[in-house]
Amino acid sequence: MMWWAMVAAWAGCEPSPVVAAPALGAEARSGCLWGDLDIAGRLFARSPDVGLSRGVSLPRMRAEAAVITPDASVRLAVLPARSGGEEGYIGIAGEALVPVLQVAEARYDHRAWGLSVAAGLVDDIALMPVQLAWQRVDVARPLLTDRGWTERSDLGGWLGWTSPEGYVSITAAVVSGEGANRRERNTGLDTVGTLTVRPLGSQMLELLAWGREGSTGLLQARDHRAGGAALFRHDVVVVGVEAVMGWGLGGDGALAPGGGSVWARTGDELPAVGWLRFDQGTDARGVAQAGETTVLAGGGPRLPMASGAPAWVGVGYEARTMQGNATPLAGSIATSRTQTVFLQLSVHARGAAQWEAP
Repeated sequence: MMWWAMVAAWAGCEPSPVVAAPALGAEARSGCLWGDLDIAGRLFARSPDVGLSRGVSLPRMRAEAAVITPDASVRLAVLPARSGGEEGYIGIAGEALVPVLQVAEARYDHRAWGLSVAAGLVDDIALMPVQLAWQRVDVARPLLTDRGWTERSDLGGWLGWTSPEGYVSITAAVVSGEGANRRERNTGLDTVGTLTVRPLGSQMLELLAWGREGSTGLLQARDHRAGGAALFRHDVVVVGVEAVMGWGLGGDGALAPGGGSVWARTGDELPAVGWLRFDQGTDARGVAQAGETTVLAGGGPRLPMASGAPAWVGVGYEARTMQGNATPLAGSIATSRTQTVFLQLSVHARGAAQWEAP
């Protein structure tokens, strides 16, 4: 059955956990064509009432397809982009939404050894464990990409190993450092390493540590990162704690970003969706009054009201506060605060067509 027509996938017919190798000795998958479509529409009102303070938006639109064999797979994911830019007035067919490649990955899994290798336009190996646990990308992106401290994907590749029973995963990546939307602009490459420990032998509790040595831009400015996370998953609730430090940002090697995020969301077994999150961060550690705070809260029923239902409708609240030296006009005495209330409908449907492995 084709993914756009069905919502259920067979066991073993979904891509292996992103940026993690299957456990050593894991059973082979069956071959399949797999697809994932995630779309959300939003009606919002923002205060203060400046500019486009009310309207409609497309907070989430992502399509992914994969062809999976027992050992090899290819994935392709696309997103929309406003061809004239968010502030521009000259684009393709006016200011049309056009598809942009996010992931174009070739991957091979050697399950007998617990090894995986991937190359192409690949996922960020430090970001994805947290993003997969957070899940509410249709509400807000995780701390790293919400703050612009890393790119969602990049050109390069990664190699991963997972121990028997999945207790430990080690992944290393070499990427351009310029992100999916820019070609390489210097001779340096970014190297990234992650260590994931699952003390319970499952994804119920994951402890993640990671680091990146990198550069960006024509002048090869430093762009280093280090961080860690603790992720707890249950059928009823999923909780995450994340901390990040950085050296260099956006081509300015003098900037030193850093911050943390604490969040909780409902588990997949509940007939409703809910989330609560608090982020604290800065682009300039050591500079007074340069912090920014984000608070997210909201929820609503799944449609239909059953566990694992692919759709939900609900209301959400977002508050972002910037201290004086974090505002666009640095040095302002007063803080800058925006509040947004929104009504949103989201549908995240998956499906697969399976065949017998040769």
